[in-house]
Amino acid sequence: MLWSDSFLCDVVGFCVRFACVFACFLFLRRGNPRHARRMLRTIAGELRERVPFEAQAPGEKIVFPQKGEFAGCDASNSVHVDAFLYDDDAVDQLVDAGKLSRSYCTKCGSQDTRELTFVSHSISHSQARFIFRDALPPLDSSTTVVDVGSRLGALLYAGYLYCPSARFVGVEMSDYFCKLQEEIIAKHSFGDRINIVCADVRSQGELLKKADVVLLNNVFQFFVDEAGQQAIWRFLRESIRKKGALVISVPSLQEALEQAGLAGDKILDGWLEKVELAYPLNDDGDPDEESDALNVHMYTVL
Repeated sequence: MLWSDSFLCDVVGFCVRFACVFACFLFLRRGNPRHARRMLRTIAGELRERVPFEAQAPGEKIVFPQKGEFAGCDASNSVHVDAFLYDDDAVDQLVDAGKLSRSYCTKCGSQDTRELTFVSHSISHSQARFIFRDALPPLDSSTTVVDVGSRLGALLYAGYLYCPSARFVGVEMSDYFCKLQEEIIAKHSFGDRINIVCADVRSQGELLKKADVVLLNNVFQFFVDEAGQQAIWRFLRESIRKKGALVISVPSLQEALEQAGLAGDKILDGWLEKVELAYPLNDDGDPDEESDALNVHMYTVL
């Protein structure tokens, strides 16, 4: 059976229109990734001009962990380099320019040097992209995402740009960082879907109970002592109870609980179940970007 030219043209035209509609649907559900990446780089540049190099609030007290990956770190052998403000290339440039060192001398005047530990309190660009483009399902206008300890607001801005429908709430107890986030939100007209709550998360139980997604990025380990961390984790267990809600954690909850001295506690039992993620291989073969994604973990509320 032969098809007429006009029929074939109609079929091709339909396929093209369908492809365009489907592409528009994906665009609306997932946002424009190129625009998102460009905007996030712009915001990072703006923040670099506003905050000190360590990206810490004036008078902020750092509590170095006694357990886990950062056990043994102190002010002499570690340096705070915010991953949202300074990616690996930027760090290399700072080192080459002599503005940042990768090592420290263990004894003045000696040649005994060791590598500094770089500590970041923000999500990296590649981690944010992985969270909102790959890990989480499409988020619609009924979705509420809560970022606990939103700090500079990196996850809020990334979520807004990658997910053009969901609503985002940042909970941050530092007045300094709350004001900074509000200024960025106002400048870029993000206020229609981002709200900042300047408060201790332990006063936001009702907000957490309604959350569809909760983001926890290195949230307590450098800012609260062990006893305080344990109290917060028990509060989170009682508050994040919406069945099917998702929790994104960097690092894994097992590691975070170990740092809080809760490694032997059964706090996760009957509360959260790990969701296996498909970690995509980086097309550019960048091992740092791949390891960034591997640090992202997702759980669902039982």
